[in-house]
Amino acid sequence: MRNHQPRRRNSTPRSTNSSSNNYKRIASEQSLEARRAAVRSWVNQPLRMADPDLFNLMEKEKQRQFKGIELIASENFVCQAVMEALGSHLTNKYPEGMPGARYYVGNQHIDQIELLCCERALKAFDLDSENWGVNVQPYSCTSANFAV
Repeated sequence: MRNHQPRRRNSTPRSTNSSSNNYKRIASEQSLEARRAAVRSWVNQPLRMADPDLFNLMEKEKQRQFKGIELIASENFVCQAVMEALGSHLTNKYPEGMPGARYYVGNQHIDQIELLCCERALKAFDLDSENWGVNVQPYSCTSANFAV
């Protein structure tokens, strides 16, 4: 006759295995919370605190630019307003497509900014919007490859 006792798959008693899983789950949750806290603190830090090495190198480059002059046509000094615009929260957005026909949601203000730029470009060159159109989007990714 056969012995009908259930076979154990694991030699570890069930209670020990269960407590081990609980410990792993708790440790994982604590680790996740610690990572979340680290990300939250890093996100709100200025560059000087988040990456002092990069900050110092950028400051050195800024001083080099202010103290010298290179007559290179492709390099420009921009005003404070341009620096603020380029280093703003707009860099968080990826407005792929054209105004009113974006691929992603949340671009209503970006659309208004782009349309304002188009209006200003037409005005700067004294062009009629009925006869002319302008593209103020920077060349990158697919549009850059297509333009080439």
